[in-house]
Amino acid sequence: MIPVPGALFSDVEVVGPASEPFTAAEAVEYVRQLAGVDEARLGQLIIAARQFVEERTGRRMLTQTRRLSIDGFPGHRDWVPLTSAPVQSVSWVKTYNDAGDETEIASSTYWLDAPATDPARLVFLSLPSRMRDQSGLRIQFVAGYTSTAAIPGPLKLAMQMLIAHWYVHPTGMASGSVPRELDFSVTTLIEPYTLGDLG
Repeated sequence: MIPVPGALFSDVEVVGPASEPFTAAEAVEYVRQLAGVDEARLGQLIIAARQFVEERTGRRMLTQTRRLSIDGFPGHRDWVPLTSAPVQSVSWVKTYNDAGDETEIASSTYWLDAPATDPARLVFLSLPSRMRDQSGLRIQFVAGYTSTAAIPGPLKLAMQMLIAHWYVHPTGMASGSVPRELDFSVTTLIEPYTLGDLG
């Protein structure tokens, strides 16, 4: 997850994407030089490659529901950065007090600032009060590219490279590791799309 200075953030998946950036058949085309391709295994590699790129960049390859838990407002500002991109919508915002009671905040008291350049942020017209110190604010939102066609080409290529490597070297996939040369190539492809300073 992309770090945020001055606050503890936890961005977790609530509902995953309904599909993956590639079908097994499309992945087969990329590794077609290999004999006896196992499509079931390719399906696992597609998921692993998507998650790898998502965690490195903060971008969600396809539509999914995320939940952000925050320890208050960093720097006493009136806005909170959303740590996944691209943001489509905000489902709800809730605060929690020391007793664990939740209060849903009216949507009329905040607005989504989602410019063309990520990250998006949620701006509050007035700051909620009586929040507990740990995970006192939670935001559920929908993020991700709306279709496979909308995913930038370099991100797709990075995933394809990972899929091909892990197919040939399954132990690397098990550990989530990649060799230095491949890591450099993947990083070069995805770096322009990595979320910048969220602070």
